[in-house]
Amino acid sequence: MAEVATRRERLDELDIIRAFAILGVIFIHILGASFQFVGKWSTTWEIYVIFDQFLRFAVPVFVFLSGFTLGLKYFHKSFRLIEFFKKRVWRILPWYFFWSAAIYVYTHFVVMEDIQQFPLWKLIFLGKADYHLYFVSMIFQLYLLFPLILFLIHKFKRKFIVFVFLFQASLYFASSLLAVGAFKINLLWGDQQQYLFFGTWIFYFILGIVFAQSKYEEKATRDLKKMAVVLLVGGLLFSVFDCLRVVARTGDLIIAARSSRIPVLFYVVGWLIASFVWAKELLRMPDALCKLLVYLGKKSYIIYLLHTLIIRIVALYILPSNFLNLLIFSALILVFSIILAEITDSAGRFAFAKVTKASFFVKI
Repeated sequence: MAEVATRRERLDELDIIRAFAILGVIFIHILGASFQFVGKWSTTWEIYVIFDQFLRFAVPVFVFLSGFTLGLKYFHKSFRLIEFFKKRVWRILPWYFFWSAAIYVYTHFVVMEDIQQFPLWKLIFLGKADYHLYFVSMIFQLYLLFPLILFLIHKFKRKFIVFVFLFQASLYFASSLLAVGAFKINLLWGDQQQYLFFGTWIFYFILGIVFAQSKYEEKATRDLKKMAVVLLVGGLLFSVFDCLRVVARTGDLIIAARSSRIPVLFYVVGWLIASFVWAKELLRMPDALCKLLVYLGKKSYIIYLLHTLIIRIVALYILPSNFLNLLIFSALILVFSIILAEITDSAGRFAFAKVTKASFFVKI
């Protein structure tokens, strides 16, 4: 019974971390809709920038947890590739197709937004129905590579992990130089192309796999906590400074604030280490708050898929043009996203439970 309780607590810890991640994703997109209503370089604008950079842990945490859960299950266990991939397909793609279609119909036929048109294959395979759906294609790339990654971790261990970190850091450095015009190459490598490429996130995925097998003594844990604090504080300050510097140089906040930058890499690594070494502390929060966060974590994938549609609909009636409107705007998006996610998940369970004998839901 003690072992079952420990496993339940670990699952709750992961769900709470997922809840923080999905809240981070939502508020990044809410801030994205809010910048136009404040003057550039005003105090409010600078506060928004700081908050935006603080939230940049969100997507990396989802990638990290995907690696973590796979590492827990498969690190010391052989598995059949066909069954592994079928399970990933069934858990991820059905709701992705449904909400991609819903968002596409709404943006192209209901409100008829003036947005870029993409061929069907890009809508399906590259998540081009909306700006956030790159995640599904990217995480599926990592799932396809997971057996190879697992083999390389077993064979080369730390050398492979260091290589991947240097690869991702080099990619960030090169893309940052390209973004500020330090050099020019005939390559389409914008914000969305970077996010879609698995290499932009692969170190977080591998770090999750490794942490799933890590057990540290008390002294080592204290050292990790110190490292986490240094990376969190130093990385965030560096990230904010770098963001403001790039805005001043290019005038483009999207380029300056993006997640694929070296300062964000260090900040996120600190955040991931902190979430690992202080995970049990999360369960000491008030019981009602823990239950709410665990619930959000369980619904996080569906909320992720549909929340931009809710942002668009709410924006028809109220805009985050001042602080009060921002609070109302945010509250409405959170409430309606949760309600619609619950309806979606319940409908999926009811419609497909007899066929699948499993939930039509996956945690990312």
